[in-house]
Amino acid sequence: MKNTVPTAAAFAGMFAFAIWDKKHRRLFAARDRVGIKPLYYCQTTDALYFASELKAIITDPAVSRENSLPALRQFFSFFYLPGEDTLFKSVRRLLPGHYSWQRTEGSPSAATGTCISPTSGGDNLSRKRSKNSTGCWPPPSATI
Repeated sequence: MKNTVPTAAAFAGMFAFAIWDKKHRRLFAARDRVGIKPLYYCQTTDALYFASELKAIITDPAVSRENSLPALRQFFSFFYLPGEDTLFKSVRRLLPGHYSWQRTEGSPSAATGTCISPTSGGDNLSRKRSKNSTGCWPPPSATI
């Protein structure tokens, strides 16, 4: 059976979730279109952390708490952080209406590779995939 990206029709409302595919050793994460529910993530050399609250990720000693100076400047100027930035260099957030596939090698906690930004049309399935990728929500109905 082929693996497909879930269709947007299956999800409505506010959500942020992650599903572990044990057979293919990958994690699918998605965030609602409006961006009501946040989804933060951090990839270290040993693990991939994700949570709906930033404090849940930075409590782990393995996660760097180094501040992002550009993000601090933006926050103090606009009282808002646009895009994927957070106040911490090592932690990012999934954009509203986006999804992410994170494939692992070895143990489930050892994610490798980096995320790809979605293309302008939101379809990164048409180009060569890396081990980890992100894309716009709703994703096209395509096989990966």
